[in-house]
Amino acid sequence: MYNLIHINYTSDDNINYIGYGIHETESNLIINDITTDKARLEQLVDTMNRLQVSPIHARDVVDDFLAAI
Repeated sequence: MYNLIHINYTSDDNINYIGYGIHETESNLIINDITTDKARLEQLVDTMNRLQVSPIHARDVVDDFLAAI
């Protein structure tokens, strides 16, 4: 199961922001700092859970997500 995670970051320009990522609980796969758009990443996480995306393909799915925004 995929879950949304968040971490506080500081950019190179000293700007603080919250970066959202995903955590897959069975394999303990973590992909940090995918986007700052929580709502869009929640939709992706919901879709990945509904379609039961294998952790092996999670990074490809995230790459496709980023290419589309």
